[in-house]
Amino acid sequence: SPLLPSFNDDLQQRVLVQQWVAWQVSGLGPMMGQAMEFQRLLSVKGQHDELAIGRFRAESERLLKILDKQLEESGGPFVLGQAITLADVACFPYCASAYWANVSV
Repeated sequence: SPLLPSFNDDLQQRVLVQQWVAWQVSGLGPMMGQAMEFQRLLSVKGQHDELAIGRFRAESERLLKILDKQLEESGGPFVLGQAITLADVACFPYCASAYWANVSV
C-alpha cells in the first residue's frame, strides 16, 4: 500500500512511517484524548481537575508543535513530504479535533 511502503520499495520511508505512527499512538493520541476527557467530559460531571487539564493541554500543545515542525521540515503538505502515508492518517483526526480538546494548534 502507498500508505506504508513495502520493505522492498523503500525501507527508509517505511521505517519513518512506522516511527511517526508509533509517535502518534504513544504520544499525540493519548495526550489529546486525555485533554478532551478532562476538559470536555469530566468537567461537566463536576470532576474538574486543573492540574490534569493543564498537564494534558500543555503536552498536547508540545506534541502538536513537534508535528508542525516536522510538516515544515518535510516540505509538506504531509508528515513525510509530498505523499500521504499512514502517519498522516493516524495524526489527522487528532489535529482536526484539537478545538474539541481545547488545545491550541
